[in-house]
Amino acid sequence: MALFNWGLERFIKYVSDNKPAHVEVAADSESSGTDFIVEEHFAYFAGYYEGRKPVVARKKYGGTTSKPQEMDAVLDTDIKRMQELDIDVFKTKGFVNESD
Repeated sequence: MALFNWGLERFIKYVSDNKPAHVEVAADSESSGTDFIVEEHFAYFAGYYEGRKPVVARKKYGGTTSKPQEMDAVLDTDIKRMQELDIDVFKTKGFVNESD
């Protein structure tokens, strides 16, 4: 069962109690607004378990004026929190282009 629209704190509590095989993290941006475009930046956390659908959560990291390097640093801190719980976490896409 996939659990969408969870906040990060609830997700961390769930995966600490129910250890997943691994967690994948990917950052993404979404445009919104009516009269002008507002950019919002999120990271999606997916906990994968054998034999069932992943558990998914998302956290907002910034808006139009946010700097990718600052958002990526906060994301890395959140990833480290899960790694300290002995959970394998893989960042598949961050806010900063790794090839730059």
